[in-house]
Order: sequence, then structure tokens, then C-alpha cells
Amino acid sequence: MRLLVDLASCDNPDSGIGRRALALWPRVAGRLSARGGAVLLLAPPAWLERLDPGSEGLDAQAVPAFAGSPWRRHRRFNPELRRRARDWKADFTHQETLPLADPSRSIVTIHDLRELHPMWRGSRSRRIAAGLLYPMQIPRTALVVTVSEFMRSEITRLLRIGKDRIALVPNAVDEAWFQRGGHPDAEVLARYGLEPRQYLLHVGHREPRKNLGFAVDVLAELHRRGQPLTLVLAGRAKPGYRKPEQRARKLGLSDHLQILEDFADADLPALYRQARQVLLPSRYEGYGLTGPEARAAGTPVLANAIPPFPELLGAESCLPLDASQWADRVEAIVGRQPPEHAHQRPDWDDVAASFLDAMNAVLTSR
Repeated sequence: MRLLVDLASCDNPDSGIGRRALALWPRVAGRLSARGGAVLLLAPPAWLERLDPGSEGLDAQAVPAFAGSPWRRHRRFNPELRRRARDWKADFTHQETLPLADPSRSIVTIHDLRELHPMWRGSRSRRIAAGLLYPMQIPRTALVVTVSEFMRSEITRLLRIGKDRIALVPNAVDEAWFQRGGHPDAEVLARYGLEPRQYLLHVGHREPRKNLGFAVDVLAELHRRGQPLTLVLAGRAKPGYRKPEQRARKLGLSDHLQILEDFADADLPALYRQARQVLLPSRYEGYGLTGPEARAAGTPVLANAIPPFPELLGAESCLPLDASQWADRVEAIVGRQPPEHAHQRPDWDDVAASFLDAMNAVLTSR
């Protein structure tokens, strides 16, 4: 079996989707190689230096990043994708961004359905495209993959696709990396001017659905209680999104808000390990790697009490959006917690096996 993987829409290999891809596809390729198959990744140049050149069954080719409008992908990128799939004799093409190049031969992974959500839709062109493309293309795909039981229910509800046609292939975490890997903790803290256990952390894109103004409100409540912590937001911002900075300025907390736009991937484990707590006040998520990564590092996590967080983190780690309650929890839990162990969740080898099982089932049924 030969699988072509389109990563052109993800220009940042350090994003959550990027970290997932770097962990998953070499493992899928290794398993396919043992059966005479292979994986070809089409990815922006930044990816190529991050891939292990010794991965069996894995090849990669550089393509321009195509994170723009759906119409631009349809006109300019998808014809090239179809040509490469044909020349390489791919059995399937895996994509995570619509429009799909060839739905009947596509495996699509859906991380969330924000473009169909009335509050979190993007630009007008994206809203129109999503309203047309999701119901038109997704039911015609060879296989739909998603990352949480919540998202499987959402896909069934919004796109009228039976759950039996949706493979649940959750994310995983490299436990050893987050417990002991990366740059030394003291070096990372010194680089960013941080003190152990004296900062709250959020990792991920900064955009409206992440609700980061609320995280600033939690910080303000803690300051009122004599807890002079810092809030660290690690990740890139959606263009024009400055709600955390504006909220911090209004509350007189600008000196206690630290933005890390770009940081080395090897800095992330130490940032997790030394945080007082990781905050996830998001109003909409499909899965989210931040919570499981923090748990693997032994750092407490506090999340909004909406799906899929109770599914992923347990109800005890979730609270409604009340800044006073969140501050209570931060004050109550100090210090590292025992890291969750690998047997409590799948590892990336398990995820690769689950993905291939789902793909083989489709191929067998043809």
C-alpha cells in the first residue's frame, strides 16, 4: 500500500498538528515498509530538516506552503497533488485541509469542525467554502479519521455520517520526551527569564476560541490574593488577535504576561515541567495535545468543562469558566504530580497501528 500525505497546509512543524505528524507518519511508514508499502510526504521546506532521513519506507518532497484560501488550493495545489499521486502510484492520499484533491481516494483526518461552528468560523470565504465542501466532499471519502469520541459524535451530527464510517485514531504523547527530554530546565528558564513554579502556561495558537483573556482574569485574581505569578503564552497568534495583551494592559498586568511567539521544540518539555499549572480555557477544541503533554511532564492541568476535555483529562481537571474557582485550584495544587504513564493512554506506535488497521479495512472492502 502506498500512501501520499499532504502537509502543505501546515507551515509550522511545532504546532500541535505538526508535532502529531512528525510522530505519526514515520511510524506509519515503517509499518507499511514491512509490508512492501511506503509513505510520501509533501511538506513545506521547514519540515524536511525535522524528519529523520533514516525512516524506513518514508520519502519527503518539498512543496510550497498552501495555507491560503480553499479556492487557491483548488486551483493551484490540488491539480499538482493529483499529478504527484498518479505519478507515484499512490493507493490513497491523506489530507487534513479541504478541498480534497480526489475524495474517492482520500483519507481525511478531521481535528475539529470550527469552520462549521457559528462562533468560530473564519473569514467569509472560508465560511462559504466550508458550508459547501464539508457536506459535498466528506461523505464521498474513502475513510474519515478523527481524534476523539466527541469529534466522532460531532461529525455524525453535523455531516450525517454514520459512526461506523469514522475511525477513531486518538493522539498520543512521547512520555519520555516530556519527562526527561529537551533542553535542560535551568537553561530554558534562564533563556526566558522564568522562575520554577512561578508561571502559568498555555501552549497553542492564540486565537479567539482559545479564550485567553480569561486566563489573564485568572492571573489577576491570583495577584489580588498575593500570588505574583506570570502567565506564559507559547504559540503564534492569529493575525490581529491581541485580546490577552489588551486585557493584561487594562488590568495592569502587562509585566506579568509573557508571549513566546517562536521557541525551539526542545524548549517545550522544560516549559511544561517547570510550570505551576497549565491552563486550557478554550471554548472549542477537537482534541488538543497540550493537556496530555502537560500531564506526561507531571504538571497539573486545568481546563474548561466542555467536551472533549473531560474525555481526555478526567472531570476532576475541568471547571466552569469562573476565575475565582480557577484561582482556588491553582492555589490548592503546588508542585509536580506523578506523570501519567504510557499504559494509561496509547503511544504513537499504537496510534500508527490503529491508523493502518482502519486503512486496511477500507482497502479490503474495495
